[in-house]
Amino acid sequence: MSRAVEYHDALSATWSARYAGRAFGARRALLASVLDAHVRPGSRWLDLGCGSGILTGDLLERGATVVAVDGSGPMLAHAQASIPETLRHEVQWIQSDAQALTMLGDKAFDGVVCSSVLEYLDDPRAAIREAARVLKDHGRLIVSVPRKRSLVRTIQKVARRAGRFAGRDLYAYLDVSQWELSERGFAAWLRSECFEPGNALSFDPIVPPALHRLLVPSLLIVNATRMPRQ
Repeated sequence: MSRAVEYHDALSATWSARYAGRAFGARRALLASVLDAHVRPGSRWLDLGCGSGILTGDLLERGATVVAVDGSGPMLAHAQASIPETLRHEVQWIQSDAQALTMLGDKAFDGVVCSSVLEYLDDPRAAIREAARVLKDHGRLIVSVPRKRSLVRTIQKVARRAGRFAGRDLYAYLDVSQWELSERGFAAWLRSECFEPGNALSFDPIVPPALHRLLVPSLLIVNATRMPRQ
């Protein structure tokens, strides 16, 4: 976990700027369509792994109050600075491991958004378990994970290995991004923690949607409902 935090510490000053690019911008737009469908004014959301606060801001714009959690202190500092002063009273900032949210109470949230976080954790199922604990019954989890055998990620792995021979440090995030899951495998994880997966969306920075059935896209975005325990 510390290696992943250190990696993001080093990128904190430039992380928000990435959303001005095509790939990050398109991913944000896809997530925004999911938030539009599920975030209600006055609802309480947890941004789990908030990074530089992009999605925290998107939640606030839709009228939610937010608890924003991240393991990186520098990321949290940039996130706090990014929020308009008029909305800062609607956010609580917490530096914490996403796998152990001991400071948050049971059934405290209407929704949890966890975007591109699980792959950096030692135990991603612990974070899913914590999300289930802090969500109200029928609360919403919007979560993304890298897809197993995606074309882009496979190419990046090959390029990283080849780059090492040439002394180039390509796609360094792969050293700390540990997990890739199939849609079926991820659904099984979610169901084991009392979530019922809804529609799954796919995102890829290169592969067009028309080819997603032929070429595995890089990211899986799942909208899941927290079901009451029996």
